[in-house]
Parts: sequence; C-alpha cells; structure tokens
Amino acid sequence: MAYNTPASDGEPIGELSYFANANGVAYLNSKWLLCDGSTYSQATYTTLFARLGLLNGANTVWTSRTPAITTQTFSAATYGSVYVIAGDLGTINTSTDGITWANRTSGTTSSIRALTFGNSLYVYAGIGGALATSTDGTTWTARTSNSANLITGLTYGTVYAYASSGNIGSSTDAITWTQRKVSTGANLAAIAFGNSTYVAVGASGSIQTSTDATTWDTRTPGIISTGGAGGQHPFSFGNGLYIGTAGNGGLYSSTDALKWTSRTSGTTSSLNASIYGTAYIAGGAGGVITSSTDAITWTVRTSNTASVINALTYSSGGVHVYATNGGGLATSTDGTTWTARTSNTSSNIGALIYGTAYVYAGNGGVVASSTDAITWTVRTSQTTSSIYALAFGNSLHVYAGTNGALATSTDGTTWTARTSATTSSIYGLAFGNSAWVAVGASGAIQSSTDAITWTVRISNTTSTLTGLVYNSGFYATATDVVFTSTDGTTWTTNGGKTTENNLNSLVYGSVFVAGGASGQLQTSTDGVTWTIRVSGTTSSINSLAFGNSTYVFGTLTGTSKFTSTNGITWSAVNANYISNSLATNGTTFLSVGAANQVETSNSGYSYNSATQFQVPTDAALGITTETPINFKRGLYIKAL
Repeated sequence: MAYNTPASDGEPIGELSYFANANGVAYLNSKWLLCDGSTYSQATYTTLFARLGLLNGANTVWTSRTPAITTQTFSAATYGSVYVIAGDLGTINTSTDGITWANRTSGTTSSIRALTFGNSLYVYAGIGGALATSTDGTTWTARTSNSANLITGLTYGTVYAYASSGNIGSSTDAITWTQRKVSTGANLAAIAFGNSTYVAVGASGSIQTSTDATTWDTRTPGIISTGGAGGQHPFSFGNGLYIGTAGNGGLYSSTDALKWTSRTSGTTSSLNASIYGTAYIAGGAGGVITSSTDAITWTVRTSNTASVINALTYSSGGVHVYATNGGGLATSTDGTTWTARTSNTSSNIGALIYGTAYVYAGNGGVVASSTDAITWTVRTSQTTSSIYALAFGNSLHVYAGTNGALATSTDGTTWTARTSATTSSIYGLAFGNSAWVAVGASGAIQSSTDAITWTVRISNTTSTLTGLVYNSGFYATATDVVFTSTDGTTWTTNGGKTTENNLNSLVYGSVFVAGGASGQLQTSTDGVTWTIRVSGTTSSINSLAFGNSTYVFGTLTGTSKFTSTNGITWSAVNANYISNSLATNGTTFLSVGAANQVETSNSGYSYNSATQFQVPTDAALGITTETPINFKRGLYIKAL
C-alpha cells in the first residue's frame, strides 16, 4: 500500500507493507524498516529520507507525565534550576527533567495560583494573599504579601511584582512587600517583565505598564466602538486630536489613534458622529448633542431634535451642520446653539460633507447640495442604493454605499456613477496622500488615485470597517480595533480589543504576548502599543511561555497547543490536556492542567536533524495494526 501525505509535491512518502517476521528481522531491516519511530542515518537511507523529511519537530509531540500528586489540579508552573508546579490545597511538586516528580511541603493549605523564579529565588502566591519563597523549590518559607486577595500573577524583573485583584505589590527581595495602587478597578490576572517594562493585564482587557513596578500607567490601545452602518461615523480628527465615540455615551480622545483616554460626555445615549470645527462636537441617539473646547470637558447642548443624529460636518465658512433620521437638518456657528433647516427629504440622512458645496446623502440614494447649508436642492444621484459615506478631496466629491455603490461629482450637483472594486457595502471614505480609500463590510478596503478606478486591498480582517479619517496616514476602525496605512494600500492593525475580553496570560520573549478569553491574542514591543493577532482558536488562552526562540500557548477548553517563532503567526499541534500554566527550561516545555494532567514537549528534534531522520509510527500514520506479539507481524516502510 502507499501512504499519501500533503507534502509539497503531493507524492506518497513511502510504500507500506505488513510482514510476518518469519522472514527474519535481518532481511527486513535491509529492505524494510519497522514503523516504530526509530531514527536512522540520512546517508544510509537517502531515498526514504528524501520522501519522509524530518518528522516530529519543535513542540509537535507532547508526552503525558505523572506528577507525584495525582488528585489535585495544578494551576502554576515555573523553571529555575528545577521545574516547580503548584496548585490546589498548597500542592507543590518538583522535577529536574519534567518526567520524574517529587512532592514537597509548601507550608500552606491555600491553593497556589502563581509561580515565578528570579534572582536565584522561587516565589509562589495564591488565595488569600498566600506567599512564600524558596532557594531550591523544596523548602519553602512563608512571607507576608500585604494582600488579603487572590494573587494570580508573579514576575521578576529588577524587582519582584505580583498582580492581586485590582492592585499590584512589589518587593526588592521577595520578603518585604509593598502594595501599589493602580488606576483601574479591573482584576489583574497576569504580570510580566521585558524590554525594561513591567506589564500587567486583566479583566475587560485592562493593561497597566510601569518601568519600576511602583508607578503604573493605564494603557487602553483601541477602545473605540464602531457604532453601525448607515452613515454613523464614530471617528474624527481635528485640532491635533482624534475623537472616538461609542454606545452609552462613550467618548475617547487620542493624539495618535493608538492610545486612548476615556472622557465624560455628559450623556448615556449612543454617540454616532463627531467633528471638529470651532469646537469638538459629538451627536447621537435621541438627538443628543455634546460639545467641548478641549475634548476633555463636555457639555450637552439643545439640538432641537429627538431624531438620531447620524452625521456632522463643518465648513471653512464657520458653519456646523448635523443630519438625522427622517431628513432632519440643523446648523450652528458655535456648536452650542442650533437652528433647524429644511432638507427637502424625509429619508434618513447618513452622510454630510463640505467641499465646493455642502452635500448630504442617505437612504434610497437621496443626495442634495447647498451653498449656505440653509437652502437645499435634491440632486440626481444615479443610484437607489442607500449612501453611507461622503468625502471631498482633490476638487472632487465622492459618495459610497450599499453593495459598493460609488459616484463622483466636481460640484455636488451633477453625479457620475463609478464602478467599485467590491460588492461589499461601503461605510467609510477618505482622501489623503494623493489616494482615495473606501472601507466597509467584511473588512473590505479599496483604494484609488482618481476615485474612478478602484483596487481591492488586503485588510487582514473580516470585521466591518466604518470610521475612516486621514491625518498623515489613514486610520480605519472596526470594533475596538484601529487599522492604519500610510498610503491606503498596505494596512496594519494597531490597538487591541480591550473592552470585551478578559486577558488571562502574558509572557515576554522578544515581544510581549498577551492572551485571553475567546482566543484573544495581542502583541507589543513596549507594552504600550498593542496589535491584535490571529490565534487560531476561540478557546480561552490561559497559559503562555517562551523559550528557544519559540512561543507556546495553551487553552482552557482545547487540548491543542499553539506555537510561534514571532508571536504573530501561530500553528496548532496536537497535545493531551488543557493548559492552566506553561513553563520551559529553554529546551523542554512543560504544561499543567487538571488533576494528573502534566505533559512535556521538546523545542527541537529528539534526534540529530543534521544527520538523522525518523520513520513514522503506526499511530502517527493513523493506521491500526494487528498486535505483533499475537500475530508475529507488523507494519513496515520500504527502506530503499
């Protein structure tokens, strides 16, 4: 029989046969090799090696191990000169190789949830603030943590630090601890040190950073909500600040569209649109209007409408305009006092722009223009599709909407339909750096140099993109994510999901990697600016480790482990158990889970990959063979 594998050439890797051993093992080994996972010289079996290649590389094989205590769940693991694992009821086991384990006396009956090693000292911590130190992992001395709360994270950088509820404790010697206050009420689950920075992560995506483990800063890289389709633009730029809007009156400001600060808007109504003119203005549900001169202190204004405000614009003539459902329009010279205007439509207006004229657009393809924002004339739009976005640049107005509807106009009066490069609905338009960019449903991005011929671009997301602005680069928003581009062609994800999912685990290798609920994964070079990565799982990421240039994470509900050499691209490998914690000595990774669930994996080949190769096993081939002991025959692979 021939065994096929999805190799690069698609050819069989070797010929397989059953043999009764009556012919003699010596004969078989000269022409056939037993499928038992043995290693052989590449030079001796050149043809077979060319077909098989190198099997079972770094972290592809996880082997079950038996701890000294098999009745308790292990929640923490670390490596110093030995492996130390700890868990329920103060259980501690140690091992020199991850295979043979000895039970140790921890000095506590509290469940242990965190372990670290640094400066020749092991430290454990857990429920009720339990904390102890050891020089060898065997003999432990209780210490006072100054926390009565559960400690879930430990690290060592220049000092020791722990994460406990919403607070952080630090110590220079792991004996005397001082509790630090951080500016968050969220529980912190994990803490790590790297690149001269301490980082702590936790509930609702909370991220804290510090250079000394004493003074901490809140990091919130990407908390903007996108609102929805239909012309809601929750993202704007003006006077040196980006403004993001969200549901329940959420307002955020940022100088770089990466690090965001929450502001008090004065309302709990959803905010759908924002603009900067003579002041910062945001509008939304129920006709709410709020304005600010500095984007910090906001005051609710009387809008004279109860309809949802979908769009805002501002002209060089000093006039602000808002538009609503049902064709509502109003103007203001200061953002405070608003005067209703007649729009001549009852359609929902979802987009507004000022170019060579004021232009609005909305449901059913309605388009109108005005020279003063007071008297409006409905124009022929060339479409019956709903229009969600308007932009002006390079002396050209452009609209876009449902199923990729696109058109251009030099005056806002006469419109010419254009062919979109996508059939996805378009919710955001912008012009900058000699390029037009349109973003929309399912992560659609397209760009054009003239707004006539459009080219699809890769966004690396399937999330709907709505907000889009240009300021020395393009910035587009999806739910809690910011995408950036300098040219509208190549896009990068900046800012992590920090409002929806808890972050449970953290490690530093060459970059910080944070994992959390629903497979959330983020990376950062400095702990401040974070980028979302595709983890390959929707299971909660509970454990992370780095060693031998390899990152490994495990999950709470799946048995697979995931590996990466850069923290960006991840590959799944089969394993045996869920993972509560991971540790490594640099060559062997160790994972612990529920009771009696301990496993190890090498971060390299188990043989000399320069001169040797490995034949597969029956199990690896997915073939069930008759037991050789009973039937005197086994599965062999052709050697020549």
